[in-house]
Amino acid sequence: MLMLYVPKFKPIERRYRRLLKEPLQVDCELSTPAIVYQWIYFDGLLAFCVVDRYLQTELFNEEQAYFVPLPLEQRGSEHWYWAASVGLYEKAVWSRTMWRKDYRTWDGDDLGYGVIEFNYQMPMPALSIERIRFFCVGNKHEVETLIQRITHVGKKRAYGYGAVKRWSVTVIDKDCSEIVNKTLVRPIPVSECRYRVIGETGLHGYRPPYWCPENFTECWLPGGIIKDVSL
Repeated sequence: MLMLYVPKFKPIERRYRRLLKEPLQVDCELSTPAIVYQWIYFDGLLAFCVVDRYLQTELFNEEQAYFVPLPLEQRGSEHWYWAASVGLYEKAVWSRTMWRKDYRTWDGDDLGYGVIEFNYQMPMPALSIERIRFFCVGNKHEVETLIQRITHVGKKRAYGYGAVKRWSVTVIDKDCSEIVNKTLVRPIPVSECRYRVIGETGLHGYRPPYWCPENFTECWLPGGIIKDVSL
């Protein structure tokens, strides 16, 4: 599947390339527990915000991958990626909740089944935490403006999980978009990695949309330990 380039994004992409970009810390304060199965990608959140702000309902095909420009620094060459971390959790408390599904429908065939009922429960990992922290290298004003469009994070948002109380964006001195405390905090394509890493690799997305097969390659996964002494 090839990503499509939307003509309306061209002037936005040119403007984003000219913007001043600096290391940022982005804090997301939550008012309800979040349902998180793996990682929350900050560049993925921003991609939604750009589409919501500039295109709204024009991207009607949810199964088609589109290139979305972001006000972030690009890194790498062939397998380039955005300078943005996954969400980091401090003092997180994990628990398990259940997603209950009750479904009744009328089967109109001639087999005599009548009303069909589906009643099941699916376990979900719930993350109780006051704040999720992200790092990136981007334009503070644009990131701050865009991210306000995110009202919930994680899964099962319609059920009230992952409700955002407030966002805050702060300029910091050090770039932490890839490494925090010598730990990898985003997937980095092995072919683009500048560090010596001890950790897991896997076939994984490295830029949004993360589900698109075109954006999959062998990556160092978040949690790997950086062995470069200078970092």
